[in-house]
Amino acid sequence: MARANKNVRLDLHDALSRHTYQNAVLCTYTFEPSFFEDYCLERFSALTSNNNISVCTDRGTYQKIALAPESQRAKQVNLRYLLTPIDTKGRFHPKLFLFSTKTSGRLILGSANFTRPGLMSNAELADVFDFDEGGQEEFLPLFQDAFAFISSLAEGWPTDSLASNVRELRRTTPWLGKAADPEIRSVRLLHNLSHVLWNQIMAMVPQPVDRIHVLSRFFDSSPVLIDRLMHDFGPKHLFLYTQNGVTTMTADWLGHSCVRAGRAEILLCTYEDEGRQQPLHAKAIIFETGQTKTLVYGSANFTTPAMLTHGRGGNIETVIVVPNIPAKVLDPRQLCDPANSAIKLWSPEQLQSAPRDDEEHLPTMPVRLIEAVLENDRLLMMRACIPAGIQTDSVATKLHIQGSHGQVLPITRISDERISATVPEWSLARLQESSTLVSIETVAGQKQLSNVVFVTNLLDIKTQNSVRKERHIREATQSAAQFFVVLNDLIRAGDNSALLNFLNFCDIPLVNAPRPPNLRNRPVWEDLGSMRSLGERNLHICRTLHEATLKFFERHLKKLKRHTQSLALDGVSNFLHIFLTMGGLLRMQIERAVVALEAQPNDIPSERWSECRELWDVYFLKFRELIECLWDGYVRPLRSECARKDIEREFGQDLEAIHEQCDAMIQYRSRIEKIRNEKCVIRKPIGQKTPFGYFHSVLEPAAWQRYTGIVRQRERNVANAVLGNTNHRVSPVSVQLPAGSV
Repeated sequence: MARANKNVRLDLHDALSRHTYQNAVLCTYTFEPSFFEDYCLERFSALTSNNNISVCTDRGTYQKIALAPESQRAKQVNLRYLLTPIDTKGRFHPKLFLFSTKTSGRLILGSANFTRPGLMSNAELADVFDFDEGGQEEFLPLFQDAFAFISSLAEGWPTDSLASNVRELRRTTPWLGKAADPEIRSVRLLHNLSHVLWNQIMAMVPQPVDRIHVLSRFFDSSPVLIDRLMHDFGPKHLFLYTQNGVTTMTADWLGHSCVRAGRAEILLCTYEDEGRQQPLHAKAIIFETGQTKTLVYGSANFTTPAMLTHGRGGNIETVIVVPNIPAKVLDPRQLCDPANSAIKLWSPEQLQSAPRDDEEHLPTMPVRLIEAVLENDRLLMMRACIPAGIQTDSVATKLHIQGSHGQVLPITRISDERISATVPEWSLARLQESSTLVSIETVAGQKQLSNVVFVTNLLDIKTQNSVRKERHIREATQSAAQFFVVLNDLIRAGDNSALLNFLNFCDIPLVNAPRPPNLRNRPVWEDLGSMRSLGERNLHICRTLHEATLKFFERHLKKLKRHTQSLALDGVSNFLHIFLTMGGLLRMQIERAVVALEAQPNDIPSERWSECRELWDVYFLKFRELIECLWDGYVRPLRSECARKDIEREFGQDLEAIHEQCDAMIQYRSRIEKIRNEKCVIRKPIGQKTPFGYFHSVLEPAAWQRYTGIVRQRERNVANAVLGNTNHRVSPVSVQLPAGSV
């Protein structure tokens, strides 16, 4: 729980050792892999058996770790835990540590980095907040704010691995989705991803302000923030607490008019723990208003990059705001100067300023490597921004394997930002034993063209199997949206054996319970550039997956029919999850065959046209069976059992996805007809040509008119049953009968 008395010393070591957790996200500016691997993972209960640890750190910190001498290189990065760089013009500076289980959580917020000095020796200001489902739930909104911040990082600086870890945390921490009571919110977590901290803090501080106390180690070279603070808050008195020898305050601060007039005081303090001197690293601002105080503390120093910038334009910071603290509960002087050691700064000669950290400018490389993930034991999947002028066949990837000269591997371009390389079997053991770096280099001369990143191959701490592989199935069964996240990942990877294995073993459970709101997201089926880059090979992939697709369809159609027998409102979300997943899979197979023929540069042989026509026939008819099950077997009888408003409540979130799926299936024929007229023809003398025929397939014009009528009528019926009207406008499909079809 949070400490009621902020003046009482917090033991961060003890806070990390008391409980075990199954998820952790650590946001820290600096990071020490040797301390983390040799000490924290061994001694802190919060981490020892934790199988989902993500560390988000500043890009500069990440590069220092990656470029360290081999003797000092991290050994378990991206094997035991995930290390993710966050790139911003300033610094990624939060200090936020979130731990969770299915029923509990711990949140540590403040000024301390997850380093030996931060946890053990610096003078820091931090607090611990706990959640226990069914018991201590006061700080649920704070945990939700913290998770929202982490989710924003995963979206703003996307990597597949961080996104997967965040999804796993959400999946195994259901209480994060609970509705919180807004009346019990006592503290707020603020961040500056979208809005500057200064304005957010101003909105929470009651006016007028009598006194302001600022505790900080780092300051701007000039005292512009004093002017801003005086203008926006107008305090009668300002106290600035810092520590001589470590502060970056300059003599210009002492020369400010408010300091010379006595309205502002600069106080030099010393800090100690049981007689041991401590360097100041805490950051806080206390606003005194009448008989109450507002406490702001966290990662933000009293600097313009921390307070007056946001997003990618400056620092990224997090702070806690505790409003309405009774005056007798919090003594600002004791909090900022617990040793009662303050000496007022009178002259520049007293001030001992520490040198400022120089801005680190990382070398600019032609290629920016974002992520490298080992997939299915052999395939190294990489996301990289490669300029158009660099040809794929002129570059290769280099594995920097410890204890060797490295290994150069040829690469294959999958899409604009996706490339892959096959790792030889004899190298896999090395990649599973110790952290490995990878870069992009020229084939000739092996000149490095990119930054280096750690290969991600997260392993289960018990089984030592790939975490990613085991998650695919778990994630896909959560919702249709998650199914397509996994499906799109596998399509991008281009590993057909993995995709086949996924279809054979993915089994969405039959559940009669509403899905949480976070699992009702609209599924996204991507027309991926990776599929188009495969060109004609898509037809071979379609054939390879054909049997597995049909088995998946039949396996899950039985589950839909079981739902038609129970007609329970609680089962609607599960029915739609399965329905949308099945429809999307049929759509993927149709798309593959269409793309394959579109990619063929010359005339298409009649045998290939016939094969594709037969495949399409199967998939379109399966979709008709699916839409008939939706309306005839499920929604129509459900309508007579339940009130329309109840059906709308359960169905409404997925209705647009149903429309989108129906639209996509109907629109395929225009692409197929274009292929038929341009490439599937019998050429005759004098430039004449006769297109191949549809024969008795569903694509035959009269049959297609009947088909679209069946699909569209049921689509309208569903919309009417859910909404009471058809808001989704369905365009009629006109199919002209071709003359002289063969």
